[in-house]
Amino acid sequence: MKTIIGFGLAVAAALVLPARAEDKEEGGHEHHAPHGGTLVVFGDEAAHVELVLDPKTGALTLYVLDGEAEKAIRVKQETVVIRILWPASEEGAERKTTSVTLKAVARALTGEKVGDTSEFAVKLDELKDAKEWDGEVVAIEIQGKTYEKVEFNFPKGNEGDHDDHDHDHDHDHDHDDDHKEGK
Repeated sequence: MKTIIGFGLAVAAALVLPARAEDKEEGGHEHHAPHGGTLVVFGDEAAHVELVLDPKTGALTLYVLDGEAEKAIRVKQETVVIRILWPASEEGAERKTTSVTLKAVARALTGEKVGDTSEFAVKLDELKDAKEWDGEVVAIEIQGKTYEKVEFNFPKGNEGDHDDHDHDHDHDHDHDDDHKEGK
């Protein structure tokens, strides 16, 4: 009986383990957003930010995370600007752009303060009931490296798009730039 069970476990392991190794070779590992939000990756998975939106209140929170999206990373910035490109109201219509400033959040419990925090937030009426939009993190410095114009889709993120993590664009962005600041 022990031989049959042992043989069964060996066969099961032989079927499962090669598939997992193959996933890693192809870069098929996944990150999970710790707050249930949208992940945006920076560099060659050097860091992430997670965006969490409460569509009822229009509150948007940005968390700065490590390359595995598991641990918070504090940054020195007091604000993070995200440029939102809203879906067109009808086919062929011009898309509206809004710049949103998320402000650093101080947390006494963790010792985080403005200029040394991993959390940023803003509350905007325009974000109420927002389901999908394209975005761009204008600039953020994480662990001594500055990332500029990092594009993503909300709620999809940019994890599947490894070409867009850290580069400047050659084209000009057309912005009506209602520049919104957190309250």
